[in-house]
Amino acid sequence: MAARDLDVAIVGAGVSGVWCGWRLTGETAGAGQRKRVGVFELSDHVGGRLLSVRLPGLPNVPCELGGMRYMSTQPLVKWLVEEELNLPRIEAPVGLPQNLAYLRGHRLLVKDLTNAKKVPYNLAPDERKHPDQLLQESIDRIAPDAKGKVGDALRKAVRTARFDGHLLSDQGFWNILARTMSHEAFLYAQEAGGYDTTQLNWNAADTVVLNADFAPGVQFTRVASGFEDVPRQLAERFTEQGGELHFGQAVRSVDSVRLADGTVGVALQVENVRTGRTRVVRARSVILAMPRRSLELLDPSGPVLGDPGFRKLLTTVTPIPLFKSFVAYHQPWWETLGITSGRSVTDLPLRQTYYWSSTPKKNSVLLATYDDTLNISFWQGLAGDPRPYGLELDHLPKGARDGIRASKVDDRWMAHRAPTALVDEIHRQLVEMHGVPNAPRPYAAVYHDWADDPFGGGVNWWNIGVKSWRVIPKMAHPVSTIPAYVCGEAYSDTQGWVEGALRTAEIVLTKHLGLAKLPLPPAS
Repeated sequence: MAARDLDVAIVGAGVSGVWCGWRLTGETAGAGQRKRVGVFELSDHVGGRLLSVRLPGLPNVPCELGGMRYMSTQPLVKWLVEEELNLPRIEAPVGLPQNLAYLRGHRLLVKDLTNAKKVPYNLAPDERKHPDQLLQESIDRIAPDAKGKVGDALRKAVRTARFDGHLLSDQGFWNILARTMSHEAFLYAQEAGGYDTTQLNWNAADTVVLNADFAPGVQFTRVASGFEDVPRQLAERFTEQGGELHFGQAVRSVDSVRLADGTVGVALQVENVRTGRTRVVRARSVILAMPRRSLELLDPSGPVLGDPGFRKLLTTVTPIPLFKSFVAYHQPWWETLGITSGRSVTDLPLRQTYYWSSTPKKNSVLLATYDDTLNISFWQGLAGDPRPYGLELDHLPKGARDGIRASKVDDRWMAHRAPTALVDEIHRQLVEMHGVPNAPRPYAAVYHDWADDPFGGGVNWWNIGVKSWRVIPKMAHPVSTIPAYVCGEAYSDTQGWVEGALRTAEIVLTKHLGLAKLPLPPAS
């Protein structure tokens, strides 16, 4: 092999990419046979869809514009965060009794959702219950053999589950829900649940598993220093172990090549996005740690990317648009309602509001809108406003202004400043939702639309008719004669979570690149 050839080239410095780099360089370092591993990243930072931004006045509060939490049932990420990296953590409660459910113009408390007289939906007598219970009972009728199961046991159960004589994987989840609950109950469960996508028409087998993520009893945890700290620390360990991390590098194509020792390797055409210069990087193997849309942006040529079987595998999932915005206030005005944490829901385009950091009489911040699918276009219509919402401090007391100006945060938040029209509408809906007409205007706001390239969506869902458990191992090594592999959240059995990205990375590492499995304790 030529002196400049790599053992493994990794495309993408998201969490699965830097995980692979860390594992590959760490596995061999002690044996004196260190592999030469290079990670090539289009942007100027690691993390991919983990993006933690700090606003002025809130230097110790990472606002998670991307992935924001993990679950107690996810062993890989739980071990990584809590044991291997030992990062500080905070609980992330959802739907506390004092949170709001603002639905059809009625302002309820979450605890009121069990009171049929207060819920503004025309429900049948047997549907007058909490929306989570309503949805879970429908799922239990859809897949009775999966009832009470979680994790791999649940995934195995849905593979053979049938409804009306047909496999769940061959049906759309919404299509089945329409036969197990009234349309009014469907709207109630969807609107009060906060998410749109989890009840829409994706592969029913995988959507049953997806909805189990939000079942009662599951504990959510945030990384106090920011979820982006996970890939950042992995990247630091990777480079300390001799790994090479290259930013601003756009991989344009992947081809096969005969290496000096006669084996088949890969050749990557890599462009420096700053200079426009291209070069060819050769490696014994390549890991494409990328979601569907990023893979589609590569040149569809060569024995892997141009392979008809690979092109078909690409289309087994659909990218789902996600939109997030954080707004900062100099005081948590929502605490006048007795709300200090948790999440409120609404059928307004806001959909979900998380009380991200709430400190009495001090700067506080809301994850004001967390949207998926149906309301994205509403916010996209306002995102084109050319007026950025900068630091708006004139309406604040002098002490608050001075404190915010003196706070030290990096300037990354400036790249994600929300447009003024978008912030105005978010604030208007927050006021309506909470019924606090005198709420002060925010002093800063950030947002991100994950539908933009190169991601094409915040998460990816399996399409109807796909047998995901068969596609996952095929996608890990799509062309058996070429040492090119794929990992990441998109083609996983835990879509929408860091856990899914790590699970597919482990398939590549242990089944194809010879690494030993990690001895992990089971998750709770």
